[in-house]
Amino acid sequence: MDINPATPPPVGSIIDQMFGPAPLPPVRCGENTTSVQQAVAQGTLGVGYSGSGLLLFYFIGVSKVLQQLGVIKPGTTKVAATSGGIIGCAPDFGLIDHDTFLKVGKDFVTRCRNRNNCAGQLDSEVGRIMDIVLPPNAHEVLNGTAYIMYATPNEQGAPIGEYVNTYESRDDLAEAIRTGTYLPMWSAPSMTRLFRGKRAYDGGFRRALPCPPDVTYCVTASVLPPLDFNHLLRQLLEGKTMGILSKALRSTLGGSPWQFLTQFVRANRGSGYKMEEIIMGAVAYSTAVNPGPGVHIYPGKYNPNPFPMWDWILKMVIPPTPEEVDIIVEMGVKDAEAWAREVGLSPLPLPVGR
Repeated sequence: MDINPATPPPVGSIIDQMFGPAPLPPVRCGENTTSVQQAVAQGTLGVGYSGSGLLLFYFIGVSKVLQQLGVIKPGTTKVAATSGGIIGCAPDFGLIDHDTFLKVGKDFVTRCRNRNNCAGQLDSEVGRIMDIVLPPNAHEVLNGTAYIMYATPNEQGAPIGEYVNTYESRDDLAEAIRTGTYLPMWSAPSMTRLFRGKRAYDGGFRRALPCPPDVTYCVTASVLPPLDFNHLLRQLLEGKTMGILSKALRSTLGGSPWQFLTQFVRANRGSGYKMEEIIMGAVAYSTAVNPGPGVHIYPGKYNPNPFPMWDWILKMVIPPTPEEVDIIVEMGVKDAEAWAREVGLSPLPLPVGR
């Protein structure tokens, strides 16, 4: 079995050109072979969530709509995810309802906003969420239906994509989730974390948007639109963007910037960073994270994104406010509804998420 990309990595082939193709299992081209209606009827529909960081709340809005339409059947529908999308799809497995998840999520972002945006300590907060969200039998529920992407650096430092879909215990599942969402240095003072005997980190370093295997239709959702990196770089020179970046930096450094930096450097001392892993990881992430134009649901496709693009991108690591969480959820709701209408799944039986 393998995980299929919704679209081939666009510029991620840079890694392939430098070191050769990563040893991933064979993948299909991502073409759906039936209609979404037929896939739902015959139980061959899957869902793929992109990396998202703290924008994972967008997927809560998407999930609300897809569950109400019967597209996602909690605990039965196969779901593949990477990075923050792994956490955002928790309601799709019946582990927690959407409203309860939002309460937990708002507490999470509030805690992070009060702790230097969880810079250098995000992994411990993710572990705390796992303690709340995962019941004792979570691994039994997710075995065979939850496909979690993660990456491991090869000898040259380039990330290799891997995945897991069977879990020995609740703790093993929690470790898989913490590994698939692990951002080097931001999650903890280390480039990687140990998972099943391997050094590993965020799956978004290698695969922007996975789909589960053996499905005839994969609904794909991403928190990012297809990115124009040249345009993003030009925006960096604009005063508005500089203000957004400055605000993000100040909120991360906190009220005692020197103290924070001193503690951060001290924590990272002796962590054994390899320069080639840092360079190749940065190249891979900046290219692989772009999901491409073939994604079904993403901000800006059907409705305007109310956030400036750099502000939106930074929210992947800078926690949104609880009020912004509600806006992000509603964005996911509206975009999923628009997609549903486009593929003939509307009208919705009732208004969703209002």
